[in-house]
Amino acid sequence: MIREVVFELKRDYNKEFAQLDAFKQEQIYIIKEKNEAIMELQENLKQEPTLYVAKTDPLENPKNIFEVKDDEIKVEKYLTAEEKERLAEEERKRLEREAKLKGDTVGMRGLMTMMNGELIFKKEKNLLEAEFTKEEWMNKPEDEMNDDEKQRLREFQQKEKEFKEKQRKAWEFTLKNIRNEIVDIEYKFEERFLSLNKKRLFFEQRILEQELYMIRLIMMMHESRETRASKDKYTNEIE
Repeated sequence: MIREVVFELKRDYNKEFAQLDAFKQEQIYIIKEKNEAIMELQENLKQEPTLYVAKTDPLENPKNIFEVKDDEIKVEKYLTAEEKERLAEEERKRLEREAKLKGDTVGMRGLMTMMNGELIFKKEKNLLEAEFTKEEWMNKPEDEMNDDEKQRLREFQQKEKEFKEKQRKAWEFTLKNIRNEIVDIEYKFEERFLSLNKKRLFFEQRILEQELYMIRLIMMMHESRETRASKDKYTNEIE
């Protein structure tokens, strides 16, 4: 009975731990998609990309103990012709993936849908550098324009300036929201992690209690056998 209780406690905890690990992997994927959006926004804003990098501990994956990293090898690695060909193929595929990421990725399409298509992330359509479609006459020197053309040109330039400023503010606002969403994801995960950690301490206490019961039961059985043996010996001596 005691062993069954210990088994059930460990089983229940391991189940919750597996759920938390799956939740973590899901959140890492979501953050990766948000990082892609951040890169596009910061490029549009002509800012240096500053992305969120999830920190992991090597002990999170026990298999890391058996993994040898490249920086741990001090000698040049010998590659066969087959290995060189395989690495070249992997590099080609990597470049293809990067090229696709520059276009309309699944994550970007999902974000565009979520944002009702209000944002444009494609690099080739950087609206801070784009200009409104000018009429041909707007390209001639201003001193060759009449008063009406000069007025229309100033109106066009003002609208272009206002649009770019409005777009810049929209990008900055969206960038701030995305960063806040990442902070919120991290906070919610830490909440679940701390809750599970408290539960682990509770489960460990219960397991130790059950193991203590087992030890006491064994001690009682041992004392009972010794008492019975002493009684039998004393009875035999009297007889």
